[in-house]
Amino acid sequence: MHHRDFVRFRAADTVSLAGTHVTTPALRAVAGATLLSRVKCRST
Repeated sequence: MHHRDFVRFRAADTVSLAGTHVTTPALRAVAGATLLSRVKCRST
């Protein structure tokens, strides 16, 4: 019983970590694109 719980925990932790590795660069890209578009709008 404990082994199965640990395997489930480990699988969920792995999925969560993968999500973090995808979300972090995506948020940075969106923030950068947003800031860049605001700078371009102000300069015209």
